[in-house]
Amino acid sequence: MAGSADPLKPSNPAEFAHVLDTPAGQTGELVALAQLLQVAGRGGHPDLAPHLGRRAEHLTGTPVPVP
Repeated sequence: MAGSADPLKPSNPAEFAHVLDTPAGQTGELVALAQLLQVAGRGGHPDLAPHLGRRAEHLTGTPVPVP
């Protein structure tokens, strides 16, 4: 991964804002984050875990343990 770019940030965040800025969109994003954190905890793509945790913390306002 080059530099400190966030691999989870879409190239054009506004493209999905109409979906993700809704309660259903936020719930869906949290479900996806939880599933991906579970995969990272089992050894799959561990480099993404800190980014996933930060995004989940941003959405929930609650610290998220990162595997």
